[in-house]
Amino acid sequence: MSNARTCFNGRQALPIVLACLIALAPPAASAQQIWVTPVFHYLQPSNDIWDLFQDSNPGWSSTYSHMDVFKTGIVMPRNWAKQRLIATGNPKPTDPEVEAYIDPYLLKMFDYLDARHIKVALEMGMANLPESYTGPRLEGTDKRAAFLADRFCQEIVRDHGHIDYICMDEPLWFAHYDRKGWQADIPTVAQSVAPTVAVYRKYFPNIQFIDEEPPDGYPCKIDPSTGLPQFVADQQQWLDAFKSACGVPIEGIQLDLHWSQDQRPFLPPLMPVYKRNNVKVGVFFIGGAPKATATDEEEMTSLRSHIVYWRNLQDAWGKENFPDLDMAIFQDWTGKPTDNLPETSPNAFMSSVDWYFNRSPGEPSEFGSPRESSWGPDGAEIGAGTWDGSTIYCFFKQNPELLGACIGSGGVWKRNPQPPRNMIAGPSVVAAGPGRIDLVYTDTDSSIHHLAVSGGATTVDESLGGKAIGAPAAVVSKGSLVVMARGPGNSIYANTGSAAGWTGWIDQKIATYSNPAPVARTGGAVDLFYTHRNGALCHRVMSPTGWGAEEILPATVVGAPAACSRSADTLDVFFRGVDARIYWMTYQGSWSAPKCLDVYTIGNPAALATAGGGIDLLYRGVDRALYEIRFDGHNWSAENKAGFFLGD
Repeated sequence: MSNARTCFNGRQALPIVLACLIALAPPAASAQQIWVTPVFHYLQPSNDIWDLFQDSNPGWSSTYSHMDVFKTGIVMPRNWAKQRLIATGNPKPTDPEVEAYIDPYLLKMFDYLDARHIKVALEMGMANLPESYTGPRLEGTDKRAAFLADRFCQEIVRDHGHIDYICMDEPLWFAHYDRKGWQADIPTVAQSVAPTVAVYRKYFPNIQFIDEEPPDGYPCKIDPSTGLPQFVADQQQWLDAFKSACGVPIEGIQLDLHWSQDQRPFLPPLMPVYKRNNVKVGVFFIGGAPKATATDEEEMTSLRSHIVYWRNLQDAWGKENFPDLDMAIFQDWTGKPTDNLPETSPNAFMSSVDWYFNRSPGEPSEFGSPRESSWGPDGAEIGAGTWDGSTIYCFFKQNPELLGACIGSGGVWKRNPQPPRNMIAGPSVVAAGPGRIDLVYTDTDSSIHHLAVSGGATTVDESLGGKAIGAPAAVVSKGSLVVMARGPGNSIYANTGSAAGWTGWIDQKIATYSNPAPVARTGGAVDLFYTHRNGALCHRVMSPTGWGAEEILPATVVGAPAACSRSADTLDVFFRGVDARIYWMTYQGSWSAPKCLDVYTIGNPAALATAGGGIDLLYRGVDRALYEIRFDGHNWSAENKAGFFLGD
């Protein structure tokens, strides 16, 4: 799998990672399987991994009562055994000593699963690289893949084990698409897998093969408009080539979704391919809180948000595009949370299965989309402001959680070094006065932070408190700085600052499923843009008596919109569409239809009005660099790559 999970090499003598496949609650039509991978990081296993297989342990009875398949992978229990032997006074354990230490644990695991009639799957690298290959080491591949498979099978049989499924560790991605690696054609990849398939079938004749792949290969990343059709065609070619080379079909696909990306462009075109070939479909529900210092609570909250996100996609876009899953895979490859048990603890990994079964499909709504959540990688990504109409001050999130900055004028950009600032979402930028730029962002504890910079010096550096889901936004109205954020219950909250101080966070009673996008018109009127759960673009206007009625605009938004105002009677709103391109709508007495600007983004755009009725639009391109296009009042400029890598 991706995300630096398991490494396939000859020094691993049955590095078995523990991953449980669990079957979802069966709907009326057909049974679903749930696959669960307990926490067993390949370098640092959880505190209680082997406790799972104690007959006297009731700590995960609800989970294993649902379980159909238990999945093992190569997560180096051999290294775990070495660490244990060293800790007990054996500084240099030999291979036989390590095997003697680990075998009783594996034997107990297999016996435990067999007694409960739970099937077993093994996650393995399958592709055999040619001897002539001299490129970098690739996950899921090895020059001795078939040889190592034979060794693993011998040890499994010795420990009374039986394998029902092989989960192939992304052979198509790593051997065909990965630009750093082999890049073999699809029939060659299938032929490279065939010897390893033959080994497993020799030991376990009825074994079935499941492929694990991301649903957005390199053709999509290079050019989404032409790449997606090519990627869909590749899937059919891969299924055909595998069956021809190996003599058996791929029975299922487990999709390793990049939860930071919108899935609507990728998955609906793929589903007919899988259905046509009778391939079962599953999705990995993982954690993935981006911080290296993420807590167990943050990791589990992230995992649960992905469940809700999938259900929201089904609710909003239909099960023909996002079907009920044949397999739901609860898996961990980060080493978080620290413990698997007990399943009654919300911060223990096994609680995810119980949570899955005991929450209705629409709950809990407060998670919304993880792309806009406080743990998600997108946030606002880019904020830009100008106080003289020509010099643009741009701030953005860069890896891993730091604030980056640059200054642009006339299409020429240069880096603006800033002291390190930790953040998880944002920033939003506004020109609060001559020579002054204010920015707000979500801090690592989900609170909102405010900075003001004048003359190159930081003049305000303060926490505004609160708890944001995603990134805040700022606007200047009638001399006051108004900060808005999506908060608890998916409601928009506002905090207004003036010479008298801050009002504190006030619930605006407006539900949103994206970051808010307020904009102030000349004269002080404030317009607010945001999205509904189904991606509908919404608009309200602030009046002296409060917010006006909600207006639903004829647009479907992925992520959060961006807006600016060039005059008292003009509004411009921009958003990413389901095809990953940026769209533009203008208000001058009435709304125009959405117009495609024919530029691609993998984030939320930022827009600001410039001198002479112009617009400067900034966005993250598919290569994650900062891009700019400019509107002069009549025409849009060509795309200008400013550079500056924008991180996750």
